[in-house]
Parts: sequence; C-alpha cells; structure tokens
Amino acid sequence: MSDDRIHDAISRGARARALLEDDLLTEAFGTLVETYMEAWRVSRVEQNEDRERLWLAVNLVGKLRDQLINVLNDGKIAQAELDQITGREKARAKR
Repeated sequence: MSDDRIHDAISRGARARALLEDDLLTEAFGTLVETYMEAWRVSRVEQNEDRERLWLAVNLVGKLRDQLINVLNDGKIAQAELDQITGREKARAKR
C-alpha cells in the first residue's frame, strides 16, 4: 500500500472510531432500531410490504454500523503496516 493510501486509511479509521464512539450517533442508531422494530411488532400480518420495509430499515442501520467498523479495522491494519515500515526504517538507520 502506498504512503498516501496508508495515511488515508489511518485517517478514515480515526474518523470511523470517532463516529462509533459518538454518543449522539450511538443513540440515533439505537433509537432508529427501536422505532423500526416497534413499528414492525405492531404491524398487522397483511401489511407485508410495510413489514418488509421496516425489517430492511433495521438491517440497513446494522449495515451502516458494520461499514464504519470495517473502515475502523482498515485503519488499524494500515497503522500496523505503517508501524512495521517505520520499524524497518529505524532498524536500517541504526545500522
């Protein structure tokens, strides 16, 4: 991975971590899931399309959270790669 891509992945990972740790965003995800699930629970059996949309909405919230976690993990991997490169450069400089 190029230096620019490594630094970009690290930066994006840090932003993803900040979002995942943000109380307001965490609350918003939770509220959406609760709202959608409650609407799904009280829907009537014959409301198939509405029930499917609500179930998809619940899953979409989870997929959004999963995507942020993937970006965070990519940032961790990039940081490890950068640390490895930096360690090799330091070892060469000591020789």
